[in-house]
Amino acid sequence: MIGTFFCVFVPLFADGSDDLVHLTTNSFKKKVLKSDDTWFVMFHTKTCPACHEMLPDFEQLATRLKPIGINVGDILIDKYPEFGRVYQCYSVPKLLLFRPNREPKEYASYRTAKMMAEFVLENQVGRKQIKYIEEESELEPYLANITTKPKMLLVSKKKTIPPMFKQICFKHRKDVTCGFITENDGFSNKVMERLAAIDSEVVEGVGSPSLFFIWKNKRSDEEPARIQVKSEGLTYDSIQQDIIELKSSIKKSNQVDKSASEEVKSEENNVTKEL
Repeated sequence: MIGTFFCVFVPLFADGSDDLVHLTTNSFKKKVLKSDDTWFVMFHTKTCPACHEMLPDFEQLATRLKPIGINVGDILIDKYPEFGRVYQCYSVPKLLLFRPNREPKEYASYRTAKMMAEFVLENQVGRKQIKYIEEESELEPYLANITTKPKMLLVSKKKTIPPMFKQICFKHRKDVTCGFITENDGFSNKVMERLAAIDSEVVEGVGSPSLFFIWKNKRSDEEPARIQVKSEGLTYDSIQQDIIELKSSIKKSNQVDKSASEEVKSEENNVTKEL
């Protein structure tokens, strides 16, 4: 009886996994409701026996999903009762999947890390943002119109699009145009030949998987296309940082070009006035 009493009334999630995010009213609104991130959230109370029982699996789930950009969090409805009312938490734990621009989706099956992960990945966003390129006739249209909006092309031996890539492509859908190619003996050689035609030095000797950024610094037909390739350190955070830095570099290049153009125009106006 003593052991049962302790199990029920010990506060949950006090010193658990660092990957599990403890949400508050403010952080829930900012991180879950007003972002492009995916969240799997447990609504629970401090003294919930079933919540305590599933804690190891929930922490394991958080550790498994964090590297691919999917967040796992919990919120105490006895501390923040408004969430219990809004999400109709008549029994706990209640598990909801939050995805951008979609209604929350409830999980009501076995509370194991494996089963919960399968549910989250089956309902993941991002696939529609990726062009799955399977043959040469699909590659050329993808590479035909290279602009200041970078193309981000993942070439991999895997036959399915990695969940991490889906998350990145959805979150940065306004910044990059995503493509995915599965390597095979014939097609992958043609892909590398086509990319080498843009920049042979960068493409030579790349490994697998490889992530290619293809872009122009300026909106001009004369501006050469550029390639940046990443074959190591393909993590969610590092790829996001690459996108942010590339976007900033393109913006600065256009600002410099605009300033130079304005100076030339100003000089032409001054010459015209003198004449």
